[in-house]
Amino acid sequence: MGSIAGLPHGAPVSPLFAVEDTPSAGRGVFALQDIPKGTQLWVADAPSAGVILREYRKELCAQCLTYNRGREWKIRDNAVGFAFCSLACQQLWMDALGEDGIQAWKAVEKLNKGCSREREMVDAISPIPSENDIRVAWSAAAKVSALILAARTNNPPPNKPARRALASALQSPVVPDVISMLLSGILVRSRDRDMWPSILALWPNQKPYKSADDLGEHVRSLLHLVAVLPPSLLPYATPETCYNLATRDSMNSFGIRSLDDDGAEFFGYGVWTSASYFNHSCSPNVEKKRDGRAWRFTAGRDVRKGEELCITYLSGEERALDTDSRRKLLRNSWGFECVCDNGSNEDISGAKISPLNSETKYHVPHDKSDRGVVGTDRSIDQTRIDPLGGHGQYQHPAPHADSQGVVGRDAVFAGAKIEPLGGKQGTTIDRSAGLDDEAVDGSRINPLGEHRTPESFHAPHLSVTLLDHLPPPTADCHYDDTAQPSPGAPSSVSLHPSSKRLPIADLVARKAHRSPLSPSRVSAFKIRFRKNSVRGEAGEPHAQSGAMKSPLSSRFQNMNPMKLLPLKTSFSYEQLPGYESSNGTPLKKYRWRSPSPGGDRFTLPKLSFSRAILFAITAVFCIGLLATGGYRRHQRMIHQQPPPRELFPWEHFPRLNGYYNGLRTLVSYKDYVPEQTYVEADAEAPLDTFPSTTQKAKAHKGPEPSPSARPFPFNPYPAFSSAEYLREYHPVEECYLDEGLKTPTPDIYAYPGIPQNTTKPFFGSYEQLGISQDMCYERFGRMSPYGYGYPHEEGGVGLADNSENVGAERVWEMLNQKKVDWRNIDWGRAQSACYEKNKIRFEKDATTKDGQKPAPGKKLRQRTAYVLRTWTGYQYSEWQLLSLRAMINELSLKSGGEYDVHLLVHVKDDSIPIWASDAIYQRTLEENVPKEFWGIATLWSEQQMRTYYPEPFTDNLENDSGLPVHSVYRGAHFALQWFSQQHPEYEYFWNWEMDLRYTGHYYEFHEKLGQWAKRQPRKGAWERSSKFYMPDVHGTWDNFTEMVEAEIAASDVPPVWGPPSYEAKERIPSPPGTTPPTSYEQDNYKWGVGEDADLITFNPFFDPEQTNWVFRHDITGYDLSLPPPPRRVAIITVARLSKRLLNLMHEETFRLRHTMFPEMWPPTVAYHHGLKSLYAPHPVFFDRNWDLDYMNQIFNYPKKDIDSPFGWGEHNLLGSSFYYNSGFSGALWRRWLGASENEEGGRNEEENGSGRMCLRGILFHPIKFERGE
Repeated sequence: MGSIAGLPHGAPVSPLFAVEDTPSAGRGVFALQDIPKGTQLWVADAPSAGVILREYRKELCAQCLTYNRGREWKIRDNAVGFAFCSLACQQLWMDALGEDGIQAWKAVEKLNKGCSREREMVDAISPIPSENDIRVAWSAAAKVSALILAARTNNPPPNKPARRALASALQSPVVPDVISMLLSGILVRSRDRDMWPSILALWPNQKPYKSADDLGEHVRSLLHLVAVLPPSLLPYATPETCYNLATRDSMNSFGIRSLDDDGAEFFGYGVWTSASYFNHSCSPNVEKKRDGRAWRFTAGRDVRKGEELCITYLSGEERALDTDSRRKLLRNSWGFECVCDNGSNEDISGAKISPLNSETKYHVPHDKSDRGVVGTDRSIDQTRIDPLGGHGQYQHPAPHADSQGVVGRDAVFAGAKIEPLGGKQGTTIDRSAGLDDEAVDGSRINPLGEHRTPESFHAPHLSVTLLDHLPPPTADCHYDDTAQPSPGAPSSVSLHPSSKRLPIADLVARKAHRSPLSPSRVSAFKIRFRKNSVRGEAGEPHAQSGAMKSPLSSRFQNMNPMKLLPLKTSFSYEQLPGYESSNGTPLKKYRWRSPSPGGDRFTLPKLSFSRAILFAITAVFCIGLLATGGYRRHQRMIHQQPPPRELFPWEHFPRLNGYYNGLRTLVSYKDYVPEQTYVEADAEAPLDTFPSTTQKAKAHKGPEPSPSARPFPFNPYPAFSSAEYLREYHPVEECYLDEGLKTPTPDIYAYPGIPQNTTKPFFGSYEQLGISQDMCYERFGRMSPYGYGYPHEEGGVGLADNSENVGAERVWEMLNQKKVDWRNIDWGRAQSACYEKNKIRFEKDATTKDGQKPAPGKKLRQRTAYVLRTWTGYQYSEWQLLSLRAMINELSLKSGGEYDVHLLVHVKDDSIPIWASDAIYQRTLEENVPKEFWGIATLWSEQQMRTYYPEPFTDNLENDSGLPVHSVYRGAHFALQWFSQQHPEYEYFWNWEMDLRYTGHYYEFHEKLGQWAKRQPRKGAWERSSKFYMPDVHGTWDNFTEMVEAEIAASDVPPVWGPPSYEAKERIPSPPGTTPPTSYEQDNYKWGVGEDADLITFNPFFDPEQTNWVFRHDITGYDLSLPPPPRRVAIITVARLSKRLLNLMHEETFRLRHTMFPEMWPPTVAYHHGLKSLYAPHPVFFDRNWDLDYMNQIFNYPKKDIDSPFGWGEHNLLGSSFYYNSGFSGALWRRWLGASENEEGGRNEEENGSGRMCLRGILFHPIKFERGE
């Protein structure tokens, strides 16, 4: 995304302030109005990129950045190397990364464990790489990257150098913190199209590396990443990505410390793009505070309109420091000079340069007269001071008084050599300068890269004269005493080849008080060349014009890119020197060439016979010692290994395999025997010809399904054209996919019967909900109508090339005339046209297509919005496209417009003003949503919600996530509430997530749920909905109802009957019809029958106070002096909500500033206002054959609160097909798609076993990826 009206991408946007350029300090934030103290100005929600230092990763939650005060968090994922304060944080972290991101961290952590090393201290005289050095190094890195990619992808086929490059990358030392920072940037660029431009918009430091070693670590880290990252991330692992990240990180990062103050322990750092626009002041008017992953900026005092909003870097220390101390602290810690006036604490907006890891950026003014004091040589403006080679823009200032003060660290030299870089006989190099004590190279004197022929470099106290090209560092050094040196100071110093070699720093004097030559400050010095000198090797004269090359550049220019990878291994590779050998990486100070390339690899010493015998005996002895030691160490490691994790009780139950029985085992439903039945009876399955695919079927191809088991088009819709339907409702007009009404909507195909011995559900019931249970779906009949199995050239998505497909031709026979080219479908237009054709079904004032009023006395149908929650940067896989097409076709078009499917897209970059510009809105949409869905997408952002539901949200009982109330994690319902206010035409809203999948027909599933809920009475509804319905334990639904009623009668807790009574400062009145017409005892299960439910969930309700659910106290806006209000929770926010419920949620939030954690908010509002709410007992499956009585006790009657399946007992749902942390759901879904999982399934097993899996309608969650093994 670009900027609007000059606003940088990612800059904070608010009616309170604006980001503007300043004449002296780059970009800053300025108040647009008077702002009172305490006003929250901005919240920077999450870092764009960052790193937690490796030593703290077990003590700091990787998601919310909560510090455990020196203790290790118990929830750790050793595969990725991070720890978490809760399972919820771990899941949130995984959701944000996606499967490829998780695999990337696993690969890097494996590399870290294998060959990591800590960062070495940078040598004080290590040279700072120039821009040319950096360019050459990254260019060489690109060449090595190409070799590594060739070795990994076999495209082109790898040669020997490619294989060597890959091997070297996998064996060379890793710097964990550097590689982690680079990986964070690569992941941002790959998954978030808005965040990366925000990073690029920040002010860069063109030379971000502190030393050649620092540059080398970054280059090698990129090569490590190219060697191990998943293929989907490799296009983003480029030198460009790494360099751009380094240039922004070094100028804009914020430290991650404890929440107490900035001086606390340092855990890492990150880049919060919007926060980087707040500049520093020693008299700040803005206070910043880290709140979990977010930075909050609040007015620290009353701010006048037009005043710059500034933070401090000094953590309040500026109040106790005088000007000199403050300047010194800023200079030493952050590398820039404060320009306050004579000790006053006036606001600072002068020139600053921040080359270090500071928490903002600074801009060097163009006019030197405005610059004050420049603190370092790493300017970021057009003018550069470069000790390692100047640039074309640089013009060295003349030695006059008005140019003094422009000198930083670049005039200081140390070491034992003098290299004049091409001086001419009889010339001198002049420099009028103040000196600093920072050395830049121990081997050369570099006069700042002048473009003119050097003439003099003079000082009143020093003259260094080169003799006739003596081996450096020898020279005739004369001390010039014209400036009245101190008593006892020598008048001259002579250096000859045989004399003691003195460091040139001692001659030049780093600081006057430390100078061995004079106690007074040296302001200038002179080097006089007696004859032409040469630079480096003979025959390489110094250029007389243009930019001077840096000392490093000579090493980088002809660099062999293969030497970028230092190696510490027993293997010997040509041109790949060992890291600790003298033939090390060219990123080190020196590089010594072998006399002949590769000639020293196999050189053997000359040995006499006796020496050879001795050498052989010694070698055998050493090998024996090593082998013995290794064996003993191995035995110790075996005994010292921690015992394996104790299995959960449910993991001891036998595995169920009936799910994987395929089409060749189809039987009619009346002949069906569930897998659990014959297992429990200890009998063999009736099926003996084609065993389960997981039972290692015989290696022969089985027969095709019987002719009677042919797929058929499944139609769950009412008979729209029947006389019975038309007596009650208006006729339904057929809808089409295209504007020309030539492409009809496709059908899907199911098989009659189900595979013999397939597993039956443990929770829920097809029969109770009215969902078809005597038929099943396989992937061709379910997905081929939407593009599965035919190529992109024909408008499909492919995916079936490596799939078992016996019998699929029967589906293709029925599809041949209806195959759809999905490339040009506009779902927004199709849905709108469908509604317009059928408007008389929904609106009482609508007219027919010929303008006539419809027939009176007909019932109107209610409309439902089906809202999918997605976000910018979301990757729409081809499997996801198939699911979305199925939803829209089956719910909306084929129903005659009863549903509308919407994508509610979260714009994660708050700085994008989607509400202010139609062009910005449309561009954001098009960059983040596939074209076919543009017409059904609606954008929203957290900043937009802050405007719609403005602060303050006070009286929060406990914020366990550490995130702001408007963050999508804590305020996901805000967007749905806002959406419902914009769309009053819908009576119901399904809140659906992108990681849900359903094997059955969407219309049948959702309509049957609604019809079932409408039949339910209110009596005992909350109590029934607090338990998992288990038909094999509870019997029929009537039996279950009687059992729950008996428990209510025996309990001391009164049943829920209308709105509950509780203490509250203020309450919104409940809507009409929520007060019970009779007492609970007098009602005969009549109240509520025929009433549509306001809330339908897919997991039971529970009282959070009776569990240790981590977010049970995330309650905001309720008077803390009163007891917390009663609450209810349903895990996973997927639900159907009525317009009435959403209106109440909106009123509670807007008027009273009430809110709770998203999974607690809708059930609690429904509970408080007496709305009809139900848990729908949909079928849920498990991967193991649980003992049913034990399962009932674990899930419905936990012995202790902490054992609740919605608290610490949630591990019991890992093997289920539906829960937020389920692992079995994804595995079973991928097996149904035809992939192998855990080395089981896949094409070979299906072809040689019982064929493709065929499942009844199952709701899966979560599905984090669909690409199998």
